[in-house]
Amino acid sequence: MIGPWILSESERLTASLGTERSTGPKLGLDGFLIFVPLYAGLVIYSLFETYVAQSSRTAVWGLSFFLLYAIGIFVLHREYRPTFAQLGLHLQAFGSRNVRVCLLSGIAFVTIVRTFAPVTEYLLGLPVQLTPSHSVPPDVQQAWTHLPSFLVFTVLLHPAAEELIFRGYLYLVARQNWGEKTAALISSTLFALVHDWHASPWIFLESLLYIYLNNRGRSLLPSIITHIAYNASLLTVFA
Repeated sequence: MIGPWILSESERLTASLGTERSTGPKLGLDGFLIFVPLYAGLVIYSLFETYVAQSSRTAVWGLSFFLLYAIGIFVLHREYRPTFAQLGLHLQAFGSRNVRVCLLSGIAFVTIVRTFAPVTEYLLGLPVQLTPSHSVPPDVQQAWTHLPSFLVFTVLLHPAAEELIFRGYLYLVARQNWGEKTAALISSTLFALVHDWHASPWIFLESLLYIYLNNRGRSLLPSIITHIAYNASLLTVFA
């Protein structure tokens, strides 16, 4: 068996999703340094994106972020070597009552939030973008205009990859080092920072909910499917 690239052989992820005691042997965070050059590349690309056609730009951004996440997942899995049981990604999880309850809770949350999006944004202090009743919001228009790219990247691949990284590897590594509450704050803060800064407070709270559902269901499935449902709901005109 080939050893890890950055961490020592003894630094293996042992924490699991759940509500039991979570701290354990300390882990290094060097594996996450892989994202520094990857994000730098995306920043450089963004400086020249105005020269790219809108249709191509959407596909390139979607593919770029997916490749970033894919490389990160490969490195993090290679470094920390978690099992599918630790992440709750196994066939038995689909038959778990707790997972089903958390999934339904997540879907209900998405439905309520998207239905009352303007009210939610106002209460959270976010800029509310109201549109006339006969018009379609710009984000919905863009999603439908670039539907293939939107479905493949925004609806399917990005949510699954983000959940693995932020609510999977990052959360569990931080949880093993500093405990459940600190890990939730760290992973949620970093998750919010890689999204639109206008919506950061909302995304931070969304991440905390995902972590809660995952721990109750002892699986990443609740947050993955809820995240997919939320992104898919962007195709509908609720607000």
